[in-house]
Amino acid sequence: MTRFALAIIAIVLVHSATARSLPANESTRPNIVFILADDLGYGDVKCFGGEKCQVDTPHFDSLAADGMRFTDAHANASVCVPTRVAIMTGRYPWRFESVPRGGPWGYLGPRFSTEQHTLGNMLKQAGYRTGYVGKWHLGTQMVTTDGKTQDVNNVDYTKPLTIGPADFGFEQSFILPGSLDMFPYAFVRNNHWVGKVQSQRGWSAFNRVGPAADYFQDTKVLDTFSSEAERFIAESTADANADKPFFLYFALTS
Repeated sequence: MTRFALAIIAIVLVHSATARSLPANESTRPNIVFILADDLGYGDVKCFGGEKCQVDTPHFDSLAADGMRFTDAHANASVCVPTRVAIMTGRYPWRFESVPRGGPWGYLGPRFSTEQHTLGNMLKQAGYRTGYVGKWHLGTQMVTTDGKTQDVNNVDYTKPLTIGPADFGFEQSFILPGSLDMFPYAFVRNNHWVGKVQSQRGWSAFNRVGPAADYFQDTKVLDTFSSEAERFIAESTADANADKPFFLYFALTS
């Protein structure tokens, strides 16, 4: 995404149905679902835009009424990476070299060191089961066939990422490395590429042809991410995981 800044839709705190069975000190920690929207303007939901908003957004308005609104949380950039870096690290994005560089499209290298304390690490250390689903675009380290900087021509998609969400505190993850309009058009689950990535495909809407998995359909990505988010929540509230709260970072594509 290169045209608009991101906006935070909502931070939703939800209590698990199993919370009553947890010890008293455990039940005070809510489950957390953090939703980040791509290409959403500040005034595109009524709880922020008021009467100027052209579309009714009752569900978001309800979340805002029952929760908390942040009216001065922003990154002064027209691309998404600075916002993502700030949310993940809690630091001003200009303290990092976070402007996309070091590789094209979805082949960005990591935007910060694995030594950096992150939101995922913090909640994992606090006893949460952590998951990330959606658009990543914080950079990954991929295995290459020639040992050089990763790019469109030299990635070995049969090998797992050497740096990905798992290295920043997320025990479970299902991501798109870059943006929906940026190749490679393929998913990564727990640092492993899903399926075979080999064909060169693109779509008329974007006119960007690049490596893609045969299963990948841009119109199905949001549905796939929603299903993966539901799966993580279901697994996290199952009896086997009922002894700890969960944190899901759900990053939508535009």
